[in-house]
Amino acid sequence: MIALTHVRRAAVIPSTFRGTRQTRRELALLKAHRDGVMALKSSQWKGAKGPLRTETYGKCAYCDAPAASVAHCDVEHYRPKSVYWWLALCYDNYLYACQICNQVYKGDRFPVAGPPLAGPAISGLSNASLQTLVGTFAPDPLDRAALAIHLARWSEEHPLGVNPYLIDPEPLFAYAADPVLKEVTILPDPAASAANQQMAQESITLYGLNREELRRQRYITYEILALAHLGLLEHPGNVRLQAILERHVAADFAFSGMCRYFVRRVWQVG
Repeated sequence: MIALTHVRRAAVIPSTFRGTRQTRRELALLKAHRDGVMALKSSQWKGAKGPLRTETYGKCAYCDAPAASVAHCDVEHYRPKSVYWWLALCYDNYLYACQICNQVYKGDRFPVAGPPLAGPAISGLSNASLQTLVGTFAPDPLDRAALAIHLARWSEEHPLGVNPYLIDPEPLFAYAADPVLKEVTILPDPAASAANQQMAQESITLYGLNREELRRQRYITYEILALAHLGLLEHPGNVRLQAILERHVAADFAFSGMCRYFVRRVWQVG
């Protein structure tokens, strides 16, 4: 897992998720929930998939594996839409995640250490009253001032699952390579604070980051990386070997979070 950043430009974020089109969608969402006819469809957030995929370099935001090597990736609701219904159409609640991390493991779970976030109270409200609520519970992704207010409020829940758009995950995790079993396990970094170790462990469990196929795929990448590092120790300054290490730590490389851990923190190269 590596840190991710949303590209906040009108040319990148589809108009569906901002401005007047988004406010109309939010009003319809409020009315539907008030009337008990909630009908969320994947088509309502499908348009976010392209930008999110670009931001994650075609990898799952959670397991850091290329989508093609683990499962198809979808627009994942960080806060589950079945619980946080009012954030179902919120762009800043989306990540690009593989179906295994998202559906097989995380599902509708969202562990928090703080008080759960409360949604807008809409029971019995008129359409005019609902209109006044639009824009108060989810930010326009291009409105940075509103975004800061919402992110501060959401953070009071103290979510235990890492969102790499909000927290740099690299200091939270360590990796252990086993040459006998030929697998790499992810674990909480023992140097991290107790709170961060808890978040790391919760994330590992929540997203299934130590499932067998990931442990084995990480080892395949690690083995090449380790051979390049060993060669560089024997042949300092070898440009080709140095290039291999640099390629592995690039953001678009498979399991780059793991690669950065070994190259930068364990081997202290670069």
